[in-house]
Amino acid sequence: MVTVKTYLISGFYNVQKNKFKYLFEKEIRALTPEMAVEKLKLDIASRSVNPNRIRIQEVAEITDPNLIKDRVTRTYTEEKIKF
Repeated sequence: MVTVKTYLISGFYNVQKNKFKYLFEKEIRALTPEMAVEKLKLDIASRSVNPNRIRIQEVAEITDPNLIKDRVTRTYTEEKIKF
């Protein structure tokens, strides 16, 4: 059975060349770390940021649901949702 995991991705991006760095830390649910990074890049690129300017520093799997900060992501992780 395939399980969806929660990944904490941290990094930065520049809006313009050699200008301000915007740091980010985001929790993404995906099957693999590569899929999580791709989903994050699509999300940030939708805000008119060139995907080539996004730099990923760390990808870590979150195993403890209590460490998840985002309320919606935590709800999906706890599997209390009924469809």
